[in-house]
Amino acid sequence: MDLGARLRRARTDAGVSLAALATRTHYSKPLLGLLETGKRTISPDHVSPIPAPCAFP
Repeated sequence: MDLGARLRRARTDAGVSLAALATRTHYSKPLLGLLETGKRTISPDHVSPIPAPCAFP
């Protein structure tokens, strides 16, 4: 499983919608969708704000 798929799984397992994650991370929904589907390369800067919102729905 690639990193984008793992991020999507963590988000959905935490019960966090894409819109809620966008609000919490200040990333756009389209950007998050591209990261989750692997259509955009994920950098460490993209990942750092994501785990906390997924850990605390």
